[in-house]
Formats: sequence, C-alpha cells, structure tokens
Amino acid sequence: MDKDSKKIQNFIKKITKKQKDKKRTSQKFSRESRLFIEKIFNQINQAGSLFNNSNISKTKLNEMPTGEYYYLLEDPVKLAIENQLKIFQKTTFSIENRNFEIFMSFSSKLNDAIMDKWIKYIYIWLNIACKYAMPSCSNNLAVYFYFTDMKKLMPDDGDKIMEADNVNTAFTFACNAPNKTRKNEIYVYRLEEWFKVFLHESIHSFGLDFAAMDQTDIQSRICTTDIYKVPCQDLRFYESYTETWAELIYCMFAIFFENKTNMQENKNVSKFEEHIYGCEAPFSAFQCAKVLDHFGLAYSDLFDGAASQYRESTPVFAYYVIKSVFMNNADEFIRWTMENNRGSLQFKKTQTNINLLADLLKSLCKTEDYLKLMDDMDEVLDGPMDYMLAETMRMSCISFD
Repeated sequence: MDKDSKKIQNFIKKITKKQKDKKRTSQKFSRESRLFIEKIFNQINQAGSLFNNSNISKTKLNEMPTGEYYYLLEDPVKLAIENQLKIFQKTTFSIENRNFEIFMSFSSKLNDAIMDKWIKYIYIWLNIACKYAMPSCSNNLAVYFYFTDMKKLMPDDGDKIMEADNVNTAFTFACNAPNKTRKNEIYVYRLEEWFKVFLHESIHSFGLDFAAMDQTDIQSRICTTDIYKVPCQDLRFYESYTETWAELIYCMFAIFFENKTNMQENKNVSKFEEHIYGCEAPFSAFQCAKVLDHFGLAYSDLFDGAASQYRESTPVFAYYVIKSVFMNNADEFIRWTMENNRGSLQFKKTQTNINLLADLLKSLCKTEDYLKLMDDMDEVLDGPMDYMLAETMRMSCISFD
C-alpha cells in the first residue's frame, strides 16, 4: 500500500470512530448482496487458476508504444509521458474469442515479479469481464498504460471549475457500435489508481454500462426536475454506475490478494464489507463534501436551488456526488443490480432501467443518515488537515501491489 493510501485510511478511521461514538447505525450486506459478492470472489479465484496455464507472450520494446488515438491525450499529459517514461513492454494473450494487447510504459525498470502480478490482475479482470460483455464489444482490445507520477489534485484557484486534469486518468470508447472486428483502445496515463481506472474504462469498452444510450431525459430528471437542483450541463449518469462498480471490484481484488492464503469466502466477504463501510464509503462522502466546498456549497444546497454557482467541464457530479450516494448505500446498489440486471454486471439497456436506477438514487440521496454524514464531513473540512488530504482528488482510498 502506498503512503498516500495509508494516510487516507488512517484519517478515515478517525472520522468513522467519531461516527460510531455518535451511535450511527452500522451497515451490513444483505444475503442477496453477499451471494453476488461471493460470486465475484469465486470468479477472481477461477480466473487466477486459468492464468497459470494461459499462453502469454511478453516482449520488451525499444520505443514508447502509441496507439491510433494517442493524439487525443492533452498536451501536458503527452509531455509528462514522453519526458518521464523510458521502459516499455508489450504483453499479448487471448481469452475465448477476444485478443488483448497490453502496453506498459514505466519511468524506470520495475521488479519482474511486480510486473507479472500486474499482468495477472489485468488478465483476471478481463477474464471476468468477458463473461458479462456484449458479444461484439472490444473483441480486439489494446490497453496503453503510461505510469506517470501525475496525481489528481484540486484546482489551485478557488474560482476555477473542475477539469479533466483534476479528475480524469484515462479514456476509451464506449461500445456503441458493436463490431466483431473493430479494435478498441484504452489509455491510462497515471500510476495513481491505475487498476481501478482500468476497471472503469473496461466497463465502458465492453458495453457493461449504458454509456451508448440517450441521456437527455435522465439528466433533466436528476439535475433539475425531480432529484437535485443543480446546473449539470453534461451529467453522464452512467459514469456514476460505472465508477461505483469499478471501486467495488477494485476493493474485491485488493481484499482477495491481501488474503490469498486464506480462501474462505465468508472471510473475504466480511473483510470486503468492513472495508467498504469503514473506509471507501466515508472517503467517498469526504471527497464529495470537498468538491462541493470548492464551490462554497454544502450537500444540502443541492436540493433547494442554492447551487447555481456549481460548474464543471468533466463529469465531477457523477463521479463524486452521485457515486458517494451509491457507495454509502453499497448493499442497496448491489441488490439493485441483482434484481434489475438479472444478477449480471451487464446493465439491462432500457430507458426504464435507467429510470429505475434514478429511482434508487432518489430513495437514498436524502435519507436522514446520509444527510447527517454529509454534515459531519463539512465539519471535518473546517478542521485542521494534512495538505495531501485537502488536495487529493483520488476516488478510492485503497491500493495494492
């Protein structure tokens, strides 16, 4: 675990202890959620066994690999990549009928054992994702990892809106035109949260979300007419769904490999439950409060028209505000997936289903417990705080080698 993750987790533990002292209701996963979580843990274990017998080819490269859409990266990102990264590797493998090329670019030589572990994590997730993916999505996928030291940070200027350099770490193309021969690409350009970000982008590229569907009506419903009163210009509700699942799965991987010597499912699920409700959920709430505080807003301002000064040029509201609601109600979110996506990570692609997800958001975003939690986070922001904690725009508080 890196030092930033340790600092965040120690900070969050102090916050959650105060919440326990206030006798807040402790949250638990339901039987339905536990069954689905156990299913994913089993799939991680099974895919790990397949990796050991897979045909994987690794090649060292003399030049930095760039794909067809490398040019879409912003100039400061390309400058960091081209100045920092000196070691390059290509890994190829196939899973069922899909072909994968994994390009990794490092600033210095990495321990071979660590590199092999990272490839294993990538392989395991792609094996799982293929089970749920739309049949014609990303059958040929190239993933470009540029492990720069750039970190997601709050804007320097208090009046500045949140932009891609504050929030984003990657891009890909949503599976909106299924084609068995079409090649897709994922670009990840920070070392920070790289695996969580990869999970997020692959959910898009395999068509597991609803990114390719029309968002006009749901944006109006969530931002202005039914749930919040916020001037969202480009909400992208699917990003909330995708980021929540990316963080949940990221934590499952971390718990699994942290406890790989003890494969008891119940212990994995219990540790996962403890970490989600003891760290990830409150950290999501803290980050949500921090983003809103940047605009001089409290969470309660989002419901009464007082948030007219809110501005963004990337889906900050979806990533930090709505995702926090889902993470702090992880059991309800997972159960919703079980019930409405037929027990699959593949989103059922109907406008009705999108509205059912918005119904879930509406039922959770203004509960007494959640409003109190957000008030608590505002109090935390008013207190003394380490610079890194005040400035980081990370979305998760865990990391693993």
